[in-house]
Amino acid sequence: DISADAVDNAIATIGGSLERLIKKGQLTAAQKAACLDRIRGSTDYAALARVDLVIEAATENEALMLKFIDKVDEFVCPDALIGSFTSSL
Repeated sequence: DISADAVDNAIATIGGSLERLIKKGQLTAAQKAACLDRIRGSTDYAALARVDLVIEAATENEALMLKFIDKVDEFVCPDALIGSFTSSL
């Protein structure tokens, strides 16, 4: 992401979503912990060197999204999957 604060906020948002599933009885606290343990956020592209999956969630700006994906592609391993969370492009 563009800042450490944005990374922290994104992970906190995911944690909140998982917490709602716990309250609904659809997830256990252990499952939430295991899920969060598998998520890594970073502001450093080099951190992508050993990942299996990258999900782009930039703003709904096609030029920015394509620039991000091109940059990510420079760092990830050849077998990594790059997905997009973009809904309208």
